[in-house]
Amino acid sequence: MARIICFSKINTKQVIFIVFFVAIVGALSFISACVKDDNCKDCRIQTYENGALVSSGDWVEYCDQALRDVEGQTSTVGNMTTKMVCR
Repeated sequence: MARIICFSKINTKQVIFIVFFVAIVGALSFISACVKDDNCKDCRIQTYENGALVSSGDWVEYCDQALRDVEGQTSTVGNMTTKMVCR
């Protein structure tokens, strides 16, 4: 014989708590998805030869961890130096 699942033991307070909990989690997820961190800068690569600027890339916006990864990067090979410049 098949078992019938009975939800009669769940009281109104439990239902209200579950609905409230789901609503709060959903609201927090929505709010966090909409909030933009203002920790952003525009950065570009600049290449120098013997201290003179020879090329510059386009400005690209970097935020948060991506900004921390690129900001201040410098590489020198021979007389060529490449820098990530941010404003």
